[in-house]
Amino acid sequence: MVSLSRLIAVALLALAGAAPAQEGTRPVGADRVVRLYDFEDPTDHLVGIPEDWVNRLHDPERGIFLPDYPPWNQSRFDDGHAASGGWSVKLPLDGGSSAIRIASGTVGIFPDGDYTVACMVRTDNFRNARARVIARLLKADGEPIAASEMRSEPMRTFGDWRRVELQMRGHPDAQFIQIELAALQRDLWEDRARRRHEVWREDRNAAAWFDDVVIFQSPRIEFTSNATSNIILQPDAPEVSVRVRDLTGEPLTVFLTVFDENGREVDAAERPVPFTGAPFVWRPALPRLGWYRVVLQVANDHLPVGRTSLDLLWLPALNTSDRFQRTRFGVDAEGLTSEQRRALPEFVRRAGMGAVTLSVWDQDLTESSLSGWTDEMSESVNTLLEQGVQITFAFDRLPSRLASEVQIEPIEILRLFGESSEGWAAYLTSVLSRFGERARRWQIGGIDNHESFWQPQLEDNVRSARSKLTDLVPRVEIVVPWRAEQAPDQRTGAFDVAALTVPHRVGPDAVPELLAEWKGHTMQLLLEPLPASKFGHHAAASDLIRRAVLAHRVSGTQVSLPSPWNWNADNRTLMPAPELSAWRVLSDELAGRTITHEIPLIDGVRMFIATGELGEDDDSVLIGWNDSAAPEDAIFSGYLGDSPVSVMDMNGNITSLKSEDGVYRIPISESPSYIKGINPRIAQFRAGLRLKPDFLEARVEKHAVNVVVHNPWPVAASGRVRLPELDGWEINPRVTSFTLRPGETREYPVELFFGLGEESGVRDIPAEVELVAERSYPLLRIPLKLEI
Repeated sequence: MVSLSRLIAVALLALAGAAPAQEGTRPVGADRVVRLYDFEDPTDHLVGIPEDWVNRLHDPERGIFLPDYPPWNQSRFDDGHAASGGWSVKLPLDGGSSAIRIASGTVGIFPDGDYTVACMVRTDNFRNARARVIARLLKADGEPIAASEMRSEPMRTFGDWRRVELQMRGHPDAQFIQIELAALQRDLWEDRARRRHEVWREDRNAAAWFDDVVIFQSPRIEFTSNATSNIILQPDAPEVSVRVRDLTGEPLTVFLTVFDENGREVDAAERPVPFTGAPFVWRPALPRLGWYRVVLQVANDHLPVGRTSLDLLWLPALNTSDRFQRTRFGVDAEGLTSEQRRALPEFVRRAGMGAVTLSVWDQDLTESSLSGWTDEMSESVNTLLEQGVQITFAFDRLPSRLASEVQIEPIEILRLFGESSEGWAAYLTSVLSRFGERARRWQIGGIDNHESFWQPQLEDNVRSARSKLTDLVPRVEIVVPWRAEQAPDQRTGAFDVAALTVPHRVGPDAVPELLAEWKGHTMQLLLEPLPASKFGHHAAASDLIRRAVLAHRVSGTQVSLPSPWNWNADNRTLMPAPELSAWRVLSDELAGRTITHEIPLIDGVRMFIATGELGEDDDSVLIGWNDSAAPEDAIFSGYLGDSPVSVMDMNGNITSLKSEDGVYRIPISESPSYIKGINPRIAQFRAGLRLKPDFLEARVEKHAVNVVVHNPWPVAASGRVRLPELDGWEINPRVTSFTLRPGETREYPVELFFGLGEESGVRDIPAEVELVAERSYPLLRIPLKLEI
């Protein structure tokens, strides 16, 4: 992003120090810096308002009706606070709002040229009020161009100065640009309507300050990847296409930098911008699969003049043979715009997701636009269904017009279904007649709607919803959103599926407890990731996969991510979030597999066996992570079978392992990983061989223990366990023979004796095992833990 202080310095040089150009040699607005308002001109201070600007004030005598902007909130210059220099413009608030804007026809620009508006903002004593910067393009007659208006986020800065930038995309009819600086009470900045029970008090004795307002011409940057979804699958490698068009004619250079999920730079390049505006392609050298951000900066000789970025995923090729087995992994896609929804099917396909939740209504939907809405939505729905995706349709929010007509808050969906459909039947039948036979699951309320728990008439409203849906939805399943913190009660039996939102503060160890509370219910879990701003992207993804694995152990539990993308407004595409990389790999590994056992191979390490539906040993994978062990202790060492063994990380990067005499040494990291090529029966046998008890008091006496042996094979197993000779120890018998039926576990008694000088602590007693099951196995060396 362009440094505002540097931009102002260059702007002052350009405006104050440049030689006057010959009249007519350059069009209006052709310079890089179009206009700078630093509010330092003393002649402006005499008239009380900056040149080119006008107050937005209620003045009925002059025919100006703006009751939200009372005259006592008139702008003024202020020398008490400034982002630079000595002065700024102040918008006071003492009840009502305040705003100033550039007069129409004042700042000329190039048609179809791109511009950036930047300024500094400060607020003080704001509670409900917010400051906002607004920019729009105007036609030659001063009329605003539809959809050109850009607004900053409503903000309060608590006395600090904050930079704001708005990127203005050009339009062929644009002749002027207009900026508005505003301090707004809540009624004017809040997107949603005030609820009946809410009281929004207006702020008084508050103010917002604005300084260093700059308009500069930006180069138009077209920046895309070689996948419309920005998810690139092997064998393809990521590449980006760059095209820069600039109307100032000055030489420019493009700087490209790639960062990984940890913010580390992995590659960079520099290219001059062709004067012809021709595009060029760059293929960065990426070290591994995963998520990357490519940052593009365009600069002239003085400073950066444009910046954008593109987020990419580089993933393994998609296995399409298991697409109908992926419905346990999904994404929540409520609240998408029409443009975003059109991009969704290809994004979902490459992300390997098997379930999607979609909104059935739009905020701007009206009865007259229902037909066109369902036609447009059908395109995405049809494509998703062809991909084998399970769709849950969500009545997440009432259209604004409908909410106003039925006098119900937009989020009160359950209440709406509990009442007569008179007056809104068309909204319901339009979607049910089109999609009712294509999807069974219909969600009543948005996933972020927490009102269900507090509904006194929940059961009656659900029954009413079922009645309204049944005629057009065969075997309908009613889904109701619920928060994980809200325990189930007798009312939850009224609906078919509980869509549980699991906050990030519900850690992996709490997931099984949560699912136990909902035993007997069908669930969809929405797992909120840890905030990456606090924990980092890698840690957030690691925690997410741990929770998903533990949830997957409950048969039939569907787990989803909340909207794992960002919208790229420049090239109109969805960009994948970092956690989607690990989510796609988990879906790959668990599609068609079931977690059958947790095996305690190492203290402090969680390890699970996932096997295929047919139970074939060669279709099994170990999933594990270091939960609490010291890194030097989280190392597995032993025989895992005769097939080549490899380890795959969360992002799908595979490392082939080499064994020494059939023994593998595998460090287990804190991030979940997948161990492939293992013989799961051997892993279960190793985990089942132990001493019982595994704790003995340090006393000089004979201790009775048992050697526990488990047979995980579907055939009989036999063999011998040989315990070693240890200095100062007596072990009787040292060799234990065993014969076990399929699935049998048996304990064999052993006496241990050690001297008074034996140190306390944990000992690994190296046992040797001769094993015959469906075949003879090599000699196994398995450490048996014993604490003294």
